[in-house]
Amino acid sequence: MGHVPHTVWEPEVIQQISGSGISDRLPRATRVQAASRGRIPQHQLPDGPEQRARDAAFTGEDPLSHNDWIYAHDAEHAAVAATPAG
Repeated sequence: MGHVPHTVWEPEVIQQISGSGISDRLPRATRVQAASRGRIPQHQLPDGPEQRARDAAFTGEDPLSHNDWIYAHDAEHAAVAATPAG
């Protein structure tokens, strides 16, 4: 593999290469970050009654089920769908 010029990492170049562009992925990335930050109070509990109640609530469910929208995302399909037919 040859040398990759530093300009490849500039946002405008990445947008041209990716076809779908950075701006197409920004809303989803923002939603993922917001969901993660929103769970901090629940997931960062010290040992104690609140933590045990949280753990007990998780026993009857798949703790990742509320993240299906994250894991079901097909980034390759989304990129192809966003690429103009050429």
